[in-house]
Amino acid sequence: MHKEIDYLNNYLLLEQMRFGNKFIYEVSCDDSIEASSVEIPPMVVQPFVENAIRHGLRYLEGNTGILRINFTKHNDIIICEVDDNGIGRVKSQQLKTLSHIEYQSRGMELTQKRLELISKVTNSDFKIEVTDKKDEQGNSLGTKVTIKFPIQI
Repeated sequence: MHKEIDYLNNYLLLEQMRFGNKFIYEVSCDDSIEASSVEIPPMVVQPFVENAIRHGLRYLEGNTGILRINFTKHNDIIICEVDDNGIGRVKSQQLKTLSHIEYQSRGMELTQKRLELISKVTNSDFKIEVTDKKDEQGNSLGTKVTIKFPIQI
């Protein structure tokens, strides 16, 4: 998992420069996790981080984008949360429709299928949950993706 965290930090640094420091980010790992001895499938978190930047934070107006990636441990599960304060999935889809963007991102779908295959092979149970964050008036506060990895040592 240590390599995955290093990779995410490098990727985020490049994306931050690419988008002119439009967002800040933080990658954290709970002290109870021995990142050097716990393994998670590589390149699972990155597509969700990419989506947060490309579809949420990049279009944020008037505020600095904030992206937090946090790894915690609960029993025998590593929980990764990718949390942003971007424009949200609904507004992102509206912009995509207005712009007549034909490109269909498949990163999340392919990652989900990949985890389903890994689950079958390893007899494990990986889960992905996507939450649209909203205030009391229903305005978007961003998106949170929660990925649950069974611990594999």
